[in-house]
Amino acid sequence: MVDLRKIKRKLGNEKGFTLMELAVVIAIIGILVAVILPRFTEVSNTAKEAKAKVDIRTVMAALELYHSEQGIYPNVTADALEDFPADFQKYLHKWPSNTIYAPANSGAGYGITVTPYTGKTVTIDDL
Repeated sequence: MVDLRKIKRKLGNEKGFTLMELAVVIAIIGILVAVILPRFTEVSNTAKEAKAKVDIRTVMAALELYHSEQGIYPNVTADALEDFPADFQKYLHKWPSNTIYAPANSGAGYGITVTPYTGKTVTIDDL
């Protein structure tokens, strides 16, 4: 017959984790990831939207400086700094990515939109 004492001694001396212990650890890690990942995504999107608002303010400041010297806003629809007149480019050294500028029909104002890879478009009205 099988001697249970010998089996217990052999198993008791072996080092390592059982399959059940490993399954419990993997389940705990899975639960932690499920709880933390949505929060990280939310914080990341909030940061991207905050950056988009800063980009709008930066472009607005450059446009106001241009307007104070030239008396008019640039009359171009632009999504790159190169689309603006050369005299505007001295006010803004780098055009923010995913930013679109559009002049108002009367030439007395403008609109700016930024899409910060979050599915939400940020405009001047969101400031």
